[in-house]
Amino acid sequence: MDPWAWPAYIGVVWGLVLFVLALVPILVIQYRLYGDMNGRRLAGACGLSIYVVALAAYTLLPAPNRSQAWCDAHGGGHGWQVVPFSTFADAFDATRGLGVRATLLDRHWLEIVFNVALFVPLGIWCRRFFERSVAAATGIGLAVSLLIETTQGTANWGLWPCPYRYASVDDLMTNTLGSFLGATVGWVFLSWMPQSSRLERARLTPRPVTVFRRWMGMVLDAGIVATGGLATAMAVRIFVIATGHRPPATPLPAEAVIAYAVPLALFVYVPALIGEGASVGQRLVWLAPRWRVAATVRRRLLRATVSPGVAVALALVGAIGPYRLRTLASLSAWAIVLVSLLATLVTEGHRGLSGVIAGADIVDSRVGTAEESTTTDESSAAVSP
Repeated sequence: MDPWAWPAYIGVVWGLVLFVLALVPILVIQYRLYGDMNGRRLAGACGLSIYVVALAAYTLLPAPNRSQAWCDAHGGGHGWQVVPFSTFADAFDATRGLGVRATLLDRHWLEIVFNVALFVPLGIWCRRFFERSVAAATGIGLAVSLLIETTQGTANWGLWPCPYRYASVDDLMTNTLGSFLGATVGWVFLSWMPQSSRLERARLTPRPVTVFRRWMGMVLDAGIVATGGLATAMAVRIFVIATGHRPPATPLPAEAVIAYAVPLALFVYVPALIGEGASVGQRLVWLAPRWRVAATVRRRLLRATVSPGVAVALALVGAIGPYRLRTLASLSAWAIVLVSLLATLVTEGHRGLSGVIAGADIVDSRVGTAEESTTTDESSAAVSP
């Protein structure tokens, strides 16, 4: 494949993978900063992910075999090019006497132009996506280029026996120029993208409760509980080792119980007893229960138990229970998860299974805030001269 094109393919494929892996954190940041998901800025984040991977591919790949034999065969590898404009002098020497078209298509000049063009998107994203000044965007381009050149010159910080790419001061200058050019025209190329500062000003405006938001809250809750369980299990193992004991190769049932029970208590039941009883995931996407009846402790705990509590308990049985029950318990846990997801589609206001059983609706948590803000503004207007 063309050496100029294959890093672009790598950027698209692995950039999309990076975007998928970072999708949930990106959505959480959007919900907290803007109050809702913004599709156009989400597309911008996807483009940024592709660009970051492509930038790494163009500047660090392909990498040769990590062996001393390669270094010996290439005279110890490549070094540092620290004489300013020597790359331009080489390009002039290589194209002396050629016509205009041949000069423009010569590899030496194409590499210089490409080094400028490679950093233009960085300036565009810094200027429009991150809303930085032209000077800041140019400085960021300089810093990124310096990091890349240092990585190349130090053989990937000593991971390779010798440098396989030149670290060039001319690349540093052309990359920085590209960032500057991108920053100056960024508003043209990304004019379709709403500014973050404008979206932040409307973050307290209530939005409709959609199925996607409900599912997003559930995914966050599941991820938080799973991460908490992993951290708890690791903490238990560290404690066992620190007390001078040798942990068994297979976790004991007591370890599993602690790993499941602690995050369930901290991230499911404790939030259910605080405020209106919204889960951590619901709070992150501005959702909260509105109780049709008195929000007693029993009803709060019932709502927390209906879906996550029972699902986690069945998952625990599937992990350490009797062998003949493990498969059934695991399948039952997944069945509850599936039913909970589907219930948000068919229940009134997407209240879900737990809301129906416990007697609670799911609303935007900013409804009260918006009403209070409106009342305050009206009161201020009434007393103003």
